[in-house]
Amino acid sequence: MRLKGPQATSVDVAWAEQRTIALMHEGLPFADACTLAARECSERVIARETQAQERHEAKLAAMREEREKVESQQRADHRAELARKAEFGSPERSSLKVSLGDLLTASRGRR
Repeated sequence: MRLKGPQATSVDVAWAEQRTIALMHEGLPFADACTLAARECSERVIARETQAQERHEAKLAAMREEREKVESQQRADHRAELARKAEFGSPERSSLKVSLGDLLTASRGRR
């Protein structure tokens, strides 16, 4: 029995064979039962592949959203850190002022 779909497994073939037998018990001729069972099985395989692809895409989207969330938080933390450092009177800022003041005084003394 030939099944369409690259991911047809031996379980799918066994299902199609059982389905063929069941259809023949219902009165379908062998050729029609084989055709119908193969079509139904191919549809099942394609549906399974589609669901797997959708789950994979959903997982990728969730990972992308999580990464964007982490990056956004990191950017916010970085901006907050820069803002904290830029505040007037912060230790980093005052040490820069002192150093600049020392440089200006030293340069005036040389003139």
